Amino acid sequence: MPPELFEEILKRISQVITRQDTKFLFALTPGLKLALHFIFVACSTQSLSLTAASL
Repeated sequence: MPPELFEEILKRISQVITRQDTKFLFALTPGLKLALHFIFVACSTQSLSLTAASL
């Protein structure tokens, strides 16, 4: 994914996914949350393709 597209998506959803730090837990930054989400989706898609290929 081009960095410009990542930044555009981040700009659009950052207010929705931003959380406050608490006494016990530091909130993840919106950029890190978005990156982790993309990694999760990519890994899930790959595992689904492998499952479908084995049928």
